[in-house]
Amino acid sequence: MEVDTGAERCGDAASHLHCRSEEAVTGGDAKRLRKGSGDDDHHQYMDDDDDYGDDEPPSNPLDSYREDWVEIYGKTGSFEDETEILPMRHTDGPIWPESWPMNLLQIFSVKVVEVMGDLQWPLDVYGVVAVRDSLDRKRNILFCRERDDCQTLLQALEATIIIHVVQGSTDFRARFSARTAGIDEDVVLLDSGDRKVVVADDGLVVLQRRVVVVEEKGKLNLRVEASENGSDTVVGKQMSFSARPALRSEGRFVLGFCTMSVIVAWSVLP
Repeated sequence: MEVDTGAERCGDAASHLHCRSEEAVTGGDAKRLRKGSGDDDHHQYMDDDDDYGDDEPPSNPLDSYREDWVEIYGKTGSFEDETEILPMRHTDGPIWPESWPMNLLQIFSVKVVEVMGDLQWPLDVYGVVAVRDSLDRKRNILFCRERDDCQTLLQALEATIIIHVVQGSTDFRARFSARTAGIDEDVVLLDSGDRKVVVADDGLVVLQRRVVVVEEKGKLNLRVEASENGSDTVVGKQMSFSARPALRSEGRFVLGFCTMSVIVAWSVLP
């Protein structure tokens, strides 16, 4: 894999981070390359670029990367073009003989791991983060924001969720989920479907996931939807906790057929 990234601070705004980076990913055997894609020339060209003289270092790695891309792949389109390869290309057939399963790289998140210099939390981030692959060499956009529509990143806290059945039946089905202000979708902690929730001898509900990241000064919203086995009645309850840098928060879900204690253990991240 070949990676080219870069970032720069914005003027005199200490809380603004201009992040405009791209990763060029070429996959060797992990990708199926089309004939005439110029990959042999590309790798030779990249190898030659490692031999910069001591007196003439590249002024900016991103400038050098862009120049390389334009020279090698410029005939296929503009550097800013987004990929034209859509998903579900062979869902309904036909499947061409040259198409087969392959090794792929899947990116789940892009994370700020350290704040340096004069930058402080929260950060207002804008710019472009994109990756390219060997199928068409065009941008796959991961993040794209203009300066007047920046995304505010808050320092995060870790919330570990522990749920016990303290009274009543342990024979039930349930879906437990969490949500925060910064993530507008449910984080599923457990969804037993039509199966019985696994409850340990001490009443501990065995969750599939129990750690959630919560924004500093944010809120953690927990929800349960449960029904006792043999009943079609679904009971839904929810509660909210304010984020804390340490210690624990406690609450209870009272569902009728059982009562559950909820403990959220808070911690700053390493």
